[in-house]
Amino acid sequence: MILVGAGVISSFFLSEDFWHRVCPHGTVLYVSSSPAKFKMNLDEDLCTGCGLCEQACPSGAITSYENSNIRKINNNECLTCHDCEDVCPVNAINYSA
Repeated sequence: MILVGAGVISSFFLSEDFWHRVCPHGTVLYVSSSPAKFKMNLDEDLCTGCGLCEQACPSGAITSYENSNIRKINNNECLTCHDCEDVCPVNAINYSA
């Protein structure tokens, strides 16, 4: 009962992406997502650096390169929800090999 209470209370103070990294299900997905044949890909030549994909990503898997507006996708953290693909105005993000 104490562990359940501690879990509920801590969920109010820790962000959602923290739980994706430490829960057993998130850990299995993190380890197994590396060798996936299909994944979210970002075409850097088409990317305008608007940042809409980064804002739409619920897991924080999209970040920008240092000293650049061009984004990159960390597929180990990606939930493959396609939210980034849906908001990209230039169709720079797609799900492919």
